[in-house]
Amino acid sequence: MNKSPALKFNIPDDRRCTRVPVECFKHTTLSAALIAGEVFSYSSSGADGARSTFRTYKKFNDKLGVSYATISRGLKRLKSDGVIERISQSEYRSKLPSTRQFIRMLYWVNGSEFDINGKKRKLTPSEKAVFGYIYTMCDNGKRGGNKLRASNKDIASVLGLHKDTVSRCVAVLARLGLIIKDRPEEDRFGVRKSTYHINNRLLSSRSRGHQRDPESDTIARADWYAERRQRAEAIADRNRKKATSDSEYKRVMSEITRAAIEEGRAEDGGDKQKIDNCAAHREKLERQRIIILNRLGLKPEDLEAHYHCTKCNDTGFDQRGRLCDCYVGVGELDK
Repeated sequence: MNKSPALKFNIPDDRRCTRVPVECFKHTTLSAALIAGEVFSYSSSGADGARSTFRTYKKFNDKLGVSYATISRGLKRLKSDGVIERISQSEYRSKLPSTRQFIRMLYWVNGSEFDINGKKRKLTPSEKAVFGYIYTMCDNGKRGGNKLRASNKDIASVLGLHKDTVSRCVAVLARLGLIIKDRPEEDRFGVRKSTYHINNRLLSSRSRGHQRDPESDTIARADWYAERRQRAEAIADRNRKKATSDSEYKRVMSEITRAAIEEGRAEDGGDKQKIDNCAAHREKLERQRIIILNRLGLKPEDLEAHYHCTKCNDTGFDQRGRLCDCYVGVGELDK
């Protein structure tokens, strides 16, 4: 294997990524595939249908390095094609079946600018996809062994690209030192294939045989908990909007507020009879509220956020400020 060249840019010690199912690359645009992968990575279309993800345009932009206009077009296309569904404001769920065939797209590669032919720019969607494919195949623990033997046509068929496009992308990635390409050789069937390697400096700790970096773990942990909190709060917010959109519910809630104010005034005045009357009226209104919620398919507790972990309320820290033991990791959010 060739010696890894020096890189002319700083590499964040951050291996966070979005997982894009291989099938996405063949059925939509490359930018839309990235967006689909982000939703897929943090949600599911399982039997319970309960796992969604909360993503604002800013969060898509920060993680994927695509413009707001591209995000808007991508989400519209993915919803139209039945790849994702929109649950509520900024809340989405993947409709793709579970799969182990996906390509890892590193966040820092998506958003970084590189000096290419004397100009600073981000990688194109095609360049990102080709790098993501080679990176995934090479940086796969013992199985990857930092080695991929493939032709341009092989890579093109996976990513839904033309082989000439793959050739141009490989040339750019090799000049940047992100990948190393050995001289093509013919296999036993007479097909010319190259052997690709990822620059050793880009490999994960797992593939290098080192322990994970603590700072990288801290970032991943914080993201994981933020995702859990956002999901719980988004579900509660959706339920509250459903309730307050009902005119009867809004009327009863206004009366409950007025009754509580009257009860407070009665307590200040020490009028026991009025206190009892206000309390009875408020309880009657509360029963009406529950009946209306039942009609809407809701319970009072559905209007509050239900965090996965009662020890830390999905903050990652228990009441004593210690790290909570509920952390599992990305891809295991509901276990």
